[in-house]
Amino acid sequence: MIVAAAGARGGDGGAVVLVDAEGRDSAESHAALAAARLAVVPVTPEQADLSTRYQLIARLNAARMFNPGLHVLFVQVGGAGEPTDAERAVVRAYVAQVMSATLAGTVIHGQPPSDMDALCREVFTV
Repeated sequence: MIVAAAGARGGDGGAVVLVDAEGRDSAESHAALAAARLAVVPVTPEQADLSTRYQLIARLNAARMFNPGLHVLFVQVGGAGEPTDAERAVVRAYVAQVMSATLAGTVIHGQPPSDMDALCREVFTV
């Protein structure tokens, strides 16, 4: 698990701590979700398969039950072009499986840091 303090400030002026749980279901990721105010979950249309990603959905829903203040924000990751309507629909259906989750309007194209400024602006308005 990688933990880093970001240079940005949260909406309340406090420091932002980034935790990369690497998609693992571990005690550390459960603890991070229990303490977090925001979970940002990258997803591609290919990953938005309910049968193979059910554990992530269950983990996020459980975290919301123990941490009702947790905001879950999914971010679509795509190729060089904009996602098709069908790809957006698949991701929206996946996001709908997590209690009170939302889908970011920003789509990440390629490897970071592409589109990260737009995502940060969107995240810190949450």
